[in-house]
Amino acid sequence: MTINEDNQTLIACRFYISNRKISLGYKILAVLVGVYGQILALDILDGKLKVHEYLYYTRISNLLVLLFFIASAFYVQKKIRESGNKGPATLWPLAKGAVIIAITVTMAIYWTMLYDPADVTDVLEDYLVHLVMPLMMLLDWLLFDAKGAFKFWHPFVWLVIPYVYFGFTLVAGPMGLVYPNGKHYPYPFINVDERRIEDVLTTVLWITLGFLLFSFVLVAVDKLMRGRKRN
Repeated sequence: MTINEDNQTLIACRFYISNRKISLGYKILAVLVGVYGQILALDILDGKLKVHEYLYYTRISNLLVLLFFIASAFYVQKKIRESGNKGPATLWPLAKGAVIIAITVTMAIYWTMLYDPADVTDVLEDYLVHLVMPLMMLLDWLLFDAKGAFKFWHPFVWLVIPYVYFGFTLVAGPMGLVYPNGKHYPYPFINVDERRIEDVLTTVLWITLGFLLFSFVLVAVDKLMRGRKRN
């Protein structure tokens, strides 16, 4: 699903940078940053390929962002060829919102619950995957997307990605999967070997409520920005 770019009346009341070449350039930059982040995360520069790193939610969410930026870049290029350099080129608003929430979960949980300077071995990688890529994804929506595409039921769909991952960890841990940290669970706050299941579920509930709140704020801002008119 994409925004109807042929409805000029609708377009006129949505705030975004309408220059598609600028949008394309931004997305190409994000792809380059994302690829470099993946290279650092997988230790490719050291001659390794730590594919097992994709057992972590951080790696998965960053990969989703990278893939979405690649798809968006191709889509914007297609729109430039078809209808010129002016106008929106918004790819799959429902899916984009899901990716925004997925990477925002990564950023917020890391900096509020997991960050410990003593555990950081690569500062550049740390900031790229936990701060730069999340912010680039949010800014891409803010700067280049026609506003008004998000619906108030979308936030419940956007939680699918983190919940699928959480469900996977609850099943994979007891089945014997060992994560790169040497444990059966990837993060301390969902480690039911070290915490009671009630405590884990309570933490997940609070995280869910927090990100539903953030998601509804995102939708509300999207609606408000749609409603303001240009001269």
